[in-house]
Amino acid sequence: KPKINACYERGTTQNIAGSTDGVVDYATKVYDLCNCVTTGASWKFTAPKAARYRVTAYYEHSSNTWATNHRVTHRLGKNGSVIRILERRYGNAQNIVLGVGGSCELDLAVGDYINSYANQDSGGGQFLNNDASTNYICIQEL
Repeated sequence: KPKINACYERGTTQNIAGSTDGVVDYATKVYDLCNCVTTGASWKFTAPKAARYRVTAYYEHSSNTWATNHRVTHRLGKNGSVIRILERRYGNAQNIVLGVGGSCELDLAVGDYINSYANQDSGGGQFLNNDASTNYICIQEL
């Protein structure tokens, strides 16, 4: 029986409001052997079977002048609650592109779902880069 594998990306901008966890909508299917993903504002991967899964995800904000104390955080959610911080980075008072990502392993039961949260505290909305190579999530059954 084939293992569960899904990979999605986002090649268009998405506005991430300030100081809140916004679900990243990885809108474009690269592959999804189980059709386990719901795209849109409530993007999620729903486990079709109990197993351990590896989640690898990354997103990148467009160029912006980030103040030294402004941060960008990539969080992973399970069943609507944040369970992992994949990465957190801080601005350096220069106009830069700021990306965050990481990988972790999770035990999921049938029907558990995961999503990727973007969080930034620049004081206003910030856009994700419009480049699919820098906005992606891949889920693999181990």
